[in-house]
Amino acid sequence: MPTFRTTSRLLWLLAGALALAACQPSPAERQATIDAQVALAVVATQSALPTATAYATSTMQPTLTAPSTATEFPEQPPLATATAYPTSTMYPTYTPEPTSTPTPIPPTAVAVAQPPRAATPQSSPLQKQMALLDQMTLLHNLLVEFGGSVGTLITHGSPDCNRLIQIFDTVKALPEMDVTGTDIVVQQAYTAYRSSIEHFTKPETVPGDVVMLCRTQPENLQNISGLQVSTIVLYVEHSDSLVEHAWQTIGGR
Repeated sequence: MPTFRTTSRLLWLLAGALALAACQPSPAERQATIDAQVALAVVATQSALPTATAYATSTMQPTLTAPSTATEFPEQPPLATATAYPTSTMYPTYTPEPTSTPTPIPPTAVAVAQPPRAATPQSSPLQKQMALLDQMTLLHNLLVEFGGSVGTLITHGSPDCNRLIQIFDTVKALPEMDVTGTDIVVQQAYTAYRSSIEHFTKPETVPGDVVMLCRTQPENLQNISGLQVSTIVLYVEHSDSLVEHAWQTIGGR
């Protein structure tokens, strides 16, 4: 059992604890104390921040100067009155060329047995030249007529078969001539004359084919193609070119 002294000490300790408990602040007092301290800390922080520098006063923009009044363009002088083009002159009415007349074939030209004109040994050099010129002129005209007649087939023309046969036979029968005693120009012209005849009438040539067709099957003349017609015309033109320059040299036109 505790002694009196021990009991007294315990009582004093209990009384002290109660006294201490009575001296502690209440929760409300403690919260108020905390709020006050926080407020003081905020005030101290704010006072520590530097004072903000005020922005510079903005400068007013200068007053805009009104643009100067535009200078008007000087008045343009009126354009000159356009000169009217002269009234166009009508072209003259086209006059169709006269239909070519077939070259007349002298009856003596076909007969081989007939001697050529002025081809006797008694003829002078000038007479021989003139006789050759006549024969070359006839040859030139017949070749041009033959080529032109065949050329009408391209435009679906209808050449005269009898005339084509007559031309071919006449050219083939043109006579040989004596040009001895003439100058070199006439002799060269005679050589060209014979070369042209041989080129046109030699066997198995396109002019001969046309004539053969006219003799045996004239109704098939229209069936010749355009390309074949062009070939025939070119061949005849070449025959004429062999004689044309020499013909002109001795006086042909």
